Amino acid sequence: MEQFRVRRHCFELATTLRPHTLDDIKGFFVDYNRLHDKRFEIRGEHGPTRAAKLVKKGVAAYAKKAGD
Repeated sequence: MEQFRVRRHCFELATTLRPHTLDDIKGFFVDYNRLHDKRFEIRGEHGPTRAAKLVKKGVAAYAKKAGD
């Protein structure tokens, strides 16, 4: 059930963003990493389904690390 809630939230967020908001978010990550002398490359834009999968994967990795 949690998976569907995350997917729905990602879809709602992705469909309600103003067009320039995604550019602002990408710019933030590029600039943030540049300030820390790191290279950051945006490889593309994907939809809410992939976003939900990545969020789920990140939550699982965090939980695993926190449990170690």
